[in-house]
Amino acid sequence: MILQEGSRSKKLEFEFSEQWIVCKYDDRTGFYQKVQQCQGMKAVDFLATNQHEILWIEVKNFRGNSAENSPKLSAAEPAEVQQCRTQCSSNVKISRKKPFLADEVVKKVCDTVSGLVGAFYHQDDKLLPHTNALKHKLPITIVLFLHQDEYLDAPEHFKPLAL
Repeated sequence: MILQEGSRSKKLEFEFSEQWIVCKYDDRTGFYQKVQQCQGMKAVDFLATNQHEILWIEVKNFRGNSAENSPKLSAAEPAEVQQCRTQCSSNVKISRKKPFLADEVVKKVCDTVSGLVGAFYHQDDKLLPHTNALKHKLPITIVLFLHQDEYLDAPEHFKPLAL
Protein backbone atom coordinates (compact mmCIF):
# COMPACT_ATOMS: atom_id res chain seq x y z
CA MET A 1 0.00 0.00 0.00
CA ILE A 2 1.26 3.48 -0.88
CA LEU A 3 0.15 6.50 1.12
CA GLN A 4 1.03 10.13 0.53
CA GLU A 5 1.68 12.97 2.92
CA GLY A 6 1.90 16.60 1.86
CA SER A 7 1.07 18.17 -1.45
CA ARG A 8 2.72 19.42 -4.61
CA SER A 9 6.49 19.75 -4.24
CA LYS A 10 6.28 18.77 -0.54
CA LYS A 11 4.58 15.42 -1.27
CA LEU A 12 6.21 12.30 0.17
CA GLU A 13 5.15 8.74 -0.58
CA PHE A 14 5.32 5.89 1.91
CA GLU A 15 5.07 2.28 0.84
CA PHE A 16 4.02 -0.43 3.27
CA SER A 17 4.21 -4.18 2.67
CA GLU A 18 1.11 -6.35 2.70
CA GLN A 19 1.75 -7.43 6.30
CA TRP A 20 0.70 -3.98 7.50
CA ILE A 21 -2.80 -2.60 7.86
CA VAL A 22 -2.31 1.12 7.31
CA CYS A 23 -4.50 4.19 7.26
CA LYS A 24 -3.96 7.91 6.96
CA TYR A 25 -5.42 8.78 10.34
CA ASP A 26 -5.59 12.55 9.88
CA ASP A 27 -7.28 12.16 6.48
CA ARG A 28 -9.95 14.75 5.66
CA THR A 29 -12.55 12.05 5.06
CA GLY A 30 -11.69 9.90 8.09
CA PHE A 31 -12.99 9.54 11.60
CA TYR A 32 -10.57 12.09 13.04
CA GLN A 33 -11.85 14.90 10.83
CA LYS A 34 -15.54 14.00 11.08
CA VAL A 35 -15.92 13.25 14.78
CA GLN A 36 -12.83 13.87 16.86
CA GLN A 37 -11.41 17.16 15.63
CA CYS A 38 -12.43 19.54 18.37
CA GLN A 39 -10.82 21.77 20.97
CA GLY A 40 -7.58 21.95 18.99
CA MET A 41 -7.06 18.18 18.88
CA LYS A 42 -4.20 16.96 16.72
CA ALA A 43 -3.41 13.58 15.17
CA VAL A 44 -0.49 11.55 13.90
CA ASP A 45 -0.38 11.10 10.14
CA PHE A 46 -0.44 7.30 9.78
CA LEU A 47 -1.49 4.30 11.83
CA ALA A 48 0.17 1.02 10.85
CA THR A 49 -0.59 -2.30 12.52
CA ASN A 50 0.62 -5.83 11.95
CA GLN A 51 0.37 -8.99 14.02
CA HIS A 52 3.18 -7.94 16.37
CA GLU A 53 3.22 -4.18 16.75
CA ILE A 54 1.62 -0.81 16.17
CA LEU A 55 3.34 2.15 14.50
CA TRP A 56 2.06 5.69 14.88
CA ILE A 57 3.89 7.77 12.30
CA GLU A 58 4.20 11.55 12.23
CA VAL A 59 5.70 13.07 9.08
CA LYS A 60 7.40 16.46 8.98
CA ASN A 61 8.82 17.70 5.70
CA PHE A 62 11.05 20.68 6.45
CA ARG A 63 13.14 20.28 3.29
CA GLY A 64 13.64 23.66 1.65
CA ASN A 65 12.28 25.53 4.68
CA SER A 66 15.06 24.98 7.21
CA ALA A 67 15.30 28.61 8.34
CA GLU A 68 11.53 28.92 8.78
CA ASN A 69 11.33 25.68 10.78
CA SER A 70 14.53 26.00 12.84
CA PRO A 71 12.63 27.28 15.93
CA LYS A 72 10.76 23.95 16.00
CA LEU A 73 14.04 22.07 16.29
CA SER A 74 15.12 23.72 19.54
CA ALA A 75 13.63 23.29 23.00
CA ALA A 76 14.93 26.73 23.95
CA GLU A 77 12.38 29.50 23.76
CA PRO A 78 13.16 32.31 21.31
CA ALA A 79 14.62 35.45 22.86
CA GLU A 80 11.41 37.36 22.10
CA VAL A 81 9.35 34.93 24.17
CA GLN A 82 11.81 35.06 27.07
CA GLN A 83 11.82 38.87 26.98
CA CYS A 84 8.04 39.00 26.94
CA ARG A 85 7.86 36.62 29.92
CA THR A 86 10.02 38.99 31.99
CA GLN A 87 8.05 42.09 30.97
CA CYS A 88 4.46 40.81 31.01
CA SER A 89 2.27 40.18 34.01
CA SER A 90 1.67 36.63 35.19
CA ASN A 91 -1.95 36.91 33.99
CA VAL A 92 -0.87 36.88 30.34
CA LYS A 93 -0.44 33.52 28.61
CA ILE A 94 2.67 33.49 26.45
CA SER A 95 3.44 30.67 24.06
CA ARG A 96 5.68 30.01 21.13
CA LYS A 97 4.17 30.44 17.69
CA LYS A 98 6.12 27.39 16.51
CA PRO A 99 6.23 24.78 19.29
CA PHE A 100 9.24 22.54 19.87
CA LEU A 101 8.83 19.58 17.52
CA ALA A 102 9.01 17.00 20.32
CA ASP A 103 6.20 18.79 22.19
CA GLU A 104 4.12 18.88 19.02
CA VAL A 105 4.56 15.14 18.46
CA VAL A 106 3.67 14.39 22.09
CA LYS A 107 0.42 16.37 21.71
CA LYS A 108 -0.43 14.49 18.51
CA VAL A 109 0.22 11.13 20.18
CA CYS A 110 -1.90 11.98 23.24
CA ASP A 111 -4.75 13.26 21.07
CA THR A 112 -4.52 10.16 18.86
CA VAL A 113 -5.05 8.01 21.95
CA SER A 114 -8.21 10.00 22.71
CA GLY A 115 -9.36 9.75 19.11
CA LEU A 116 -8.89 5.99 19.00
CA VAL A 117 -10.90 5.59 22.19
CA GLY A 118 -13.69 7.49 20.45
CA ALA A 119 -13.30 5.35 17.33
CA PHE A 120 -13.55 2.22 19.48
CA TYR A 121 -16.81 3.38 21.05
CA HIS A 122 -18.20 4.48 17.67
CA GLN A 123 -17.07 1.15 16.14
CA ASP A 124 -15.45 2.89 13.18
CA ASP A 125 -14.79 0.15 10.59
CA LYS A 126 -11.70 1.76 9.08
CA LEU A 127 -10.01 2.05 12.49
CA LEU A 128 -11.19 -1.29 13.87
CA PRO A 129 -7.88 -3.12 13.18
CA HIS A 130 -6.00 -0.40 15.04
CA THR A 131 -8.35 -0.22 18.02
CA ASN A 132 -8.35 -4.02 18.26
CA ALA A 133 -4.55 -3.99 18.30
CA LEU A 134 -4.68 -1.65 21.28
CA LYS A 135 -7.14 -3.97 22.98
CA HIS A 136 -4.63 -6.82 22.51
CA LYS A 137 -1.87 -4.69 24.06
CA LEU A 138 0.50 -4.83 21.10
CA PRO A 139 3.56 -2.63 21.61
CA ILE A 140 3.30 0.87 20.17
CA THR A 141 6.24 2.56 18.46
CA ILE A 142 6.06 6.29 17.78
CA VAL A 143 7.91 7.23 14.58
CA LEU A 144 8.89 10.75 13.62
CA PHE A 145 9.84 10.89 9.96
CA LEU A 146 11.73 14.18 9.70
CA HIS A 147 12.68 15.15 6.16
CA GLN A 148 14.97 18.17 6.25
CA ASP A 149 17.76 19.78 4.29
CA GLU A 150 20.66 17.33 4.03
CA TYR A 151 23.22 19.53 5.77
CA LEU A 152 21.06 19.38 8.92
CA ASP A 153 21.64 15.62 9.14
CA ALA A 154 25.24 16.29 10.18
CA PRO A 155 25.84 15.31 13.85
CA GLU A 156 26.40 18.86 15.07
CA HIS A 157 22.94 19.88 13.81
CA PHE A 158 21.03 16.68 14.53
CA LYS A 159 22.36 15.87 18.00
CA PRO A 160 20.51 18.69 19.84
CA LEU A 161 17.19 17.41 18.48
CA ALA A 162 18.01 13.80 19.33
CA LEU A 163 18.63 14.56 23.00
